[in-house]
Formats: sequence, structure tokens, C-alpha cells
Amino acid sequence: MNTQSRAREIELTYIEINQMILPLKVSIIRDHPFIKLYKVVFANGLDKQYFLDCITDLMNSMSLIIGKWDEKYYSVPPMKPSRKPLRKLKGNREKIDDLELEEILNG
Repeated sequence: MNTQSRAREIELTYIEINQMILPLKVSIIRDHPFIKLYKVVFANGLDKQYFLDCITDLMNSMSLIIGKWDEKYYSVPPMKPSRKPLRKLKGNREKIDDLELEEILNG
């Protein structure tokens, strides 16, 4: 069930992305984990300004998509790290029971 809800959430995110970039007349091809952006331009006598505006639309779409995926990524609560047991030493100091880490810290 967890994979179904995750797949649903990803699909809803793609729908939201499409809604955000639609006004810019930019389309996407979903090739997970990649998103390919494209803009179809039909123009007789394409001028430089219109071409640059199309490129700007693509770049703005990229920013919107990155922002949306970052929003989804950071909205997921982080997993709680497992705590390694600590040993109490004199004077309220704690010693880590991880020999490799202890060796790195103590040199």
C-alpha cells in the first residue's frame, strides 16, 4: 500500500508540474528519473527576441519543476537515525561505542 500511495503522490506531482508550466506553453516528456522539456515553435520569420523569450520560458519551467520536486522532497519527514549506545565516563562525558568513529575523532 505504501508504494501505491507513493506512486499516486508522484503522479499528482507530475500533474501539478504540468499545470504550472502550461501557461508557458512548455511540454514535458516523463522519462523517470528525468524530465525532458520542450517547446514547439511555429513561426514565419522567427525573430531573435521571440526565440530568446522561448528559451526564457524553458529556463523558467526548469526552475518551477526543480522547486516543486524540492518542495516534495523536503516535505517528507526525515527518518530518525538509530542512536548508537553511549557509555558514560567521568565528569558527565559520553564515549561512543563505535571504534572506527572514535579512532577518527581521537586521531
